[in-house]
Amino acid sequence: MRGQAIAGAEKALALDETLPEAHNARAVIALDGEWDLAGAQRHFLRALELRPSYAAAHNLYGQLLSWQLPGRGDEARQHFERARELDPFSPWNELNLLMWWDMQGQPERSIEEGDRARQRNPTLWVIPFQNGFAHLRLKRFREAARDFETALELLGHRPAAVVTRLGLSYGLAGRREDALAIQAELEQASRTRYVSPLFRAVVYSGLGQTDEAFRLLERALEERTPALLGLLNDATAVALCTDPRWPDLEGRIRSAARWPEGAVPIAPTSPSPSR
Repeated sequence: MRGQAIAGAEKALALDETLPEAHNARAVIALDGEWDLAGAQRHFLRALELRPSYAAAHNLYGQLLSWQLPGRGDEARQHFERARELDPFSPWNELNLLMWWDMQGQPERSIEEGDRARQRNPTLWVIPFQNGFAHLRLKRFREAARDFETALELLGHRPAAVVTRLGLSYGLAGRREDALAIQAELEQASRTRYVSPLFRAVVYSGLGQTDEAFRLLERALEERTPALLGLLNDATAVALCTDPRWPDLEGRIRSAARWPEGAVPIAPTSPSPSR
C-alpha cells in the first residue's frame, strides 16, 4: 500500500508538476510513509508556492514544524494563523492551537484553551483528544482517561489511535482491568485489520509490562510504522522514556529518518511539562 501511494503521487507530479494537491499528498506520504521530513518540507513549500491560499497545506506544514522540528514554533504558528484566516470553520484550527501550546511546553495553557474551545465546539472530538495529551504530559492520568473517553463518545466509533491513548491512561491511573480490556480490544482488531505494534506497545507500557512494550516497539521500528516517529515528542511516551532502553531506541528512530538540512533532530527524552 505504501508503494502504491508513492507511485500514485509521483505519477500525478510527472503528469503535472504544478498541481499543489499532488505536492501536498506527496508531502504527507513522505512524512508518514517514508520518515522523510526533508522531502515533506520540500513538497509542502512547493504546494504553498503554487497556491499560497492552500489552507490544508498551511495546516499540515505547521504541524510538521510544530511537532517534528524543534525551535520552529513561531513559524508553525504563522502557518496556523494563515490557515485559520483562509478556512475559519476548519476543525483543524482548534486542534492546531491546542497542540501548539502543548508543544511549546505549556500543557496547562493548552488545557485552558481547550476548555474554551469546547464551549465553542462542544461536539468536536479532537478538542478532548488533545486535552488528553496535555493531561498525560502533566501526569494527570485520571483526567487524561476522562478526556479520551469523551473523544471516543463524540466520535461514535473506536479508532485504534484514540483507544490506545485511553488504554495507556487507564494503566497509569491504576485502572488495570480497564487497560487489559483495551489491550484485548486491540489484539482482537489486529486479527481482521492492521493494528500498528506501536499501539499495543503503548498500552503495555501503561501496564508496566515494559519488556513486551519494547519488543513491540522494535517491531514498529522494523516496519517503520508512521506514528513511531511522532512518539519522540509525544506525551504518549510518558511511561517509556524513563526506561534505560529508551535513549538507544530513540536514537535509532531518529537515525532512520531523513531531516531537513540544518535541522537539529534533538528533543528531550522526557515529555515533561518543562520541556
